[in-house]
Amino acid sequence: MNVLFVCKDLGPSKMMIPLVREFLADSSFPEDEGNYVRIIAEGLAAAEFKKGDIPLYFEGTRNFQDEPFSLSRDLVLKLFFGAVGPRPNVDVVVSGSSSPINLERQFSQIARSLGVPVVALEDFWGGHLRLDVKPDLLLCLDEYAEKLALERHGSIRTAVVGNHGVSREINPSPKALEFFSKFRSGKFRLVLSFFGGGTDCTSAEISMLVESLKLTSFSDWCLIPRLHPKLKDTKHPSGSTWGEVWRKELSVFGDRLIWADHLSTEDVVVLGNVLFAGFSTTLTTAAVAGKRAISLWPPETRASLRKQTGLDQVPLVALGCARQITKPKDLLLTLSAPLPNTSKLKPYDPKIAYRAIKDFVGT
Repeated sequence: MNVLFVCKDLGPSKMMIPLVREFLADSSFPEDEGNYVRIIAEGLAAAEFKKGDIPLYFEGTRNFQDEPFSLSRDLVLKLFFGAVGPRPNVDVVVSGSSSPINLERQFSQIARSLGVPVVALEDFWGGHLRLDVKPDLLLCLDEYAEKLALERHGSIRTAVVGNHGVSREINPSPKALEFFSKFRSGKFRLVLSFFGGGTDCTSAEISMLVESLKLTSFSDWCLIPRLHPKLKDTKHPSGSTWGEVWRKELSVFGDRLIWADHLSTEDVVVLGNVLFAGFSTTLTTAAVAGKRAISLWPPETRASLRKQTGLDQVPLVALGCARQITKPKDLLLTLSAPLPNTSKLKPYDPKIAYRAIKDFVGT
């Protein structure tokens, strides 16, 4: 079996890398007998594959919007599909569904035109719609994602493989434990974190959070923001970077604002008390870690989710695993409410994903 994997963002890479390892570890899949696994990566995913010592067959740029590159259809056919004769030399394309999407969509559409099956590996509910191709097999996060796909397509082959946000127990690093203990021993009892998203909605989320905290009737809190790792360095129309714009918007918090960019995302999530975001996957990580996960839901965030996935509600909120703020409010009652039941969230199992693909391809 010859497989092309196409990936761009961190979320898809966290699901795709363990899946690739399943292929490479299978003794019934020897490359010296004509089988191969080829990784087409760009964006933040490329570094993750290399960090995991998985060689790339092709690597694009870190941000295709700031560092444009293109692959013509003829070049893709020749170099990646081996389609110089009547039949392509690829049995299946396994694609992530990043945002904004680039090669994942291009390769999926070319595969469809050649009659090569497309497997979509979702890292977010409804994310496969970014491919603009109905996948032949959809690997879903949970039964809710499966239900959404069936409502959308009427019929579609699916397999529930779980969610990478609930895949493992997270143990904070020693440096994170030391960092948090320093300011928790002072005046800040409650550690809030904010994880920004896209350029189309992060400012609106910051504004909603600022106004809500102004109305909130307790004061022993601090805020640790985490800006989108890729988008923060892209250019804002003003000439500044988006990161500089967001930092200025957050500066109204004064000495309550604590930057912890030297810590991992997981450290910040599990050592904090409350996580605010639009519809980031970190909401899932926070909820499963027993933290309060709160979706900030201004119109801009709602529009962004709908544009990317066709959904009108954050799935984690629909599942009852996170709360949501639709307008500025005192957060006391929201933060005092019981923690949600997260039993509906399934941990990711790459073995299930691997078996589903093998069964589908028929090998």
